[in-house]
Amino acid sequence: MDLTLENYHTESLLLRQLSQGSAAAFDELYYRYYEPVRLNILKITRDDAVTDDILQEVFICLWEKREKFASYEKISGWLFVTSHNCALNYLRNLSVERLRQKTLAKVDEMTHWPLEDAYQEMQLRLLEEAIAQLPPHRRRVFELCRFQGKSYDETATELAISKNTVKDHLARARETIHSYMQFHTQGMQKKIALLLVIILGDHFF
Repeated sequence: MDLTLENYHTESLLLRQLSQGSAAAFDELYYRYYEPVRLNILKITRDDAVTDDILQEVFICLWEKREKFASYEKISGWLFVTSHNCALNYLRNLSVERLRQKTLAKVDEMTHWPLEDAYQEMQLRLLEEAIAQLPPHRRRVFELCRFQGKSYDETATELAISKNTVKDHLARARETIHSYMQFHTQGMQKKIALLLVIILGDHFF
């Protein structure tokens, strides 16, 4: 029998055995295709360590999907396509990570304050806006109690109102401020994203 034809029939048999869970059949296929598949990956990654990791993933995938190969005559096509796609996925993921690192570096380079400071600054601005929205008397009660540290009794005396009125103003002020801050937080996050675009501008995009 022609050697090529014999190998063809042998591989078909190996794949049927593989589909039934034969570790020996898997080892034989690994031995046959290890080197060419590795070279196929290395041409794309140009990194020996990464290539070996991807190669291992490809053959693990072969084993995990072994049942689907029962009717296959040859496995070379599947191995080369799968290894090629895995290598390209690696490069895409690497590009995304490099892009992320470059973006962070660019932000750090072009600003003298971290984004956390910008976020806190916007929160403080929202708080100031929320307080400004309060009715005058309620705002005054809030400022005396929260900013000047006055007690309920002291605030009541200064404003010539009852202690219960002070408590009511404070409770309503807290509720209003909380609702305002919560409602505008999403808008603040959008501002942060817009700030990134403005900062990076033509320097990156």
